[in-house]
Amino acid sequence: MSIPDRHHRLLKRLIDQAQPQSFEELQELLNTLAGSPLPGIPEEELTDADRAFDLVGEAWDSSPAKGRKLATQALELWPDCIPAYEYLFVSIKSKKQRLEYIEKAVEIGKRLFGGKYLKEHIGNFWNITETRPYMRSLQALAEYHAGEGNVSNAIVIWEDIIRLNADDNLGVRYSLLPALLRQRDLKSYSKYCKKYPEDTTPYLFNDALVHFMKEGASAEANEYLKNAAANNSYVIPLLLHDAPPSSLPDSYALHSPEEAIIYADEAWQLWREIPGALEWLKASPWEQKKRGKAQPLVKLSRESLSLLLSDPFSPVSPLQFRPDLKDEDVAQILFVQLAREVLAAIHNEQPLKLTQKGNLPRALVQKLYGLRLFPNKFVDDGSMKLLREEDFRELVIAQNLCIIAKWTLKRNGKISLTKKGLQILQEPQALFYRELLKTYTQEYNWGYTERWSFGERYTGQAGWAMILYELLRQGDTPQSDTYYSGVYFQILPTLMEQYRDSPYFSATFQAQSDFRFRFFEGFATLFGLADMVSETRSQYNTLQELVVRRSDLAERAFWIL
Repeated sequence: MSIPDRHHRLLKRLIDQAQPQSFEELQELLNTLAGSPLPGIPEEELTDADRAFDLVGEAWDSSPAKGRKLATQALELWPDCIPAYEYLFVSIKSKKQRLEYIEKAVEIGKRLFGGKYLKEHIGNFWNITETRPYMRSLQALAEYHAGEGNVSNAIVIWEDIIRLNADDNLGVRYSLLPALLRQRDLKSYSKYCKKYPEDTTPYLFNDALVHFMKEGASAEANEYLKNAAANNSYVIPLLLHDAPPSSLPDSYALHSPEEAIIYADEAWQLWREIPGALEWLKASPWEQKKRGKAQPLVKLSRESLSLLLSDPFSPVSPLQFRPDLKDEDVAQILFVQLAREVLAAIHNEQPLKLTQKGNLPRALVQKLYGLRLFPNKFVDDGSMKLLREEDFRELVIAQNLCIIAKWTLKRNGKISLTKKGLQILQEPQALFYRELLKTYTQEYNWGYTERWSFGERYTGQAGWAMILYELLRQGDTPQSDTYYSGVYFQILPTLMEQYRDSPYFSATFQAQSDFRFRFFEGFATLFGLADMVSETRSQYNTLQELVVRRSDLAERAFWIL
């Protein structure tokens, strides 16, 4: 049976051809593929199923109208193409037709993966790539029933998904557990908690609610709620809000606001169906993280500080590029490698045809991802599809920097290198790094690709050189990331004033969150300027402090007066 994802199909073909006899031989084969795109399948070896899957891949890169035509063509080639139905039910607005497509995909999946196949592979479906579209279709059917209020039907399907995939890679337990509580099925709830034990936010808050359901506001129930709030302090305000979250983040980190939003979306109604639960939440205190006072920035003259803020690349700026920066110093920076690969790929086509939406073609996106410079565990395990440029954040940034720097030019649905682009590819990598960094700091909007922020665009980017100066001044001394945000807002208090306390998050948290993401997780990480050396967590595994210091590259690339 054909495998739907092109990357996995190509990889399986290479493995089948090589026939590795041990894990060591398989690992050796995979190592030889690192840094190179996978070879394609010869045209004469493509099956109708392969062609159907490729049409669906093209559909995801097209307009909705064209995408539906391509998905229909895929079904004409191979009527059992579940990914084609998956595209159709994701892209259609009509509830009735959406349900028809979902049910058709599930019907095909039960036929293809039933009988002997089911007996041989039950419990292991997600690890077999060709079953994943079927599994996602089952999940979509469960979510449809849950959205329509048919919780019992949804529970039956979620339990079936777990039966097919014992590891629950799709994470349906996070929907199943609150649904079981809504049905007051504490026995089944306990069974799945034992099957998948965790100390995560959903589990902690659900367990607190279970104790409240059994005992009311007992000392034990209060202790469970205290532990849950310590694990993620953003959940309770969201549960107490007048409405569930209106939109969901694409991803989340543990203990983050995004994690709280995802839990609140699943459990907002549940907490309202348990008598007295909301009053219990309102009466419970929870502590916000305590933050130390910012230390003063090293004393600089007003003129020097002004240069760092407004003209950091001035010849008299306190922060200077080292003239002796070597190519080998920056050659290992993955973002530099990616940006050069983008230019090289465009140069090879010259011009390169773009999608209808003006994006890089999907084949190139997957080829660049296949270099494994910025692997994404959700793409690798199949939880997220790599369908378009927007699914590869670092590529979006690199592509936009090349355009802003006038190294590339889009025209008439194609993109090509300019004279500047051709020239920069011939220049030493150290110069390429400097120009890329200048473009990123001076002309690029740092918030462009972020999926979560609190709205103040200039936080982190305005005054970046001032914080880089302080990072260099600290040398090898590890410092808390909140130390740097404290310094930052001490010098730029008007940015802090743009934030307002909300029912969910304090103004201080919002400001520090934007700063951390944009300066450290964005700029400093992409350009290799800071090392994250340690983190401190509470007994409830809550991140309390991230400790950073300047990297070796930062010292080799910059010096301070």
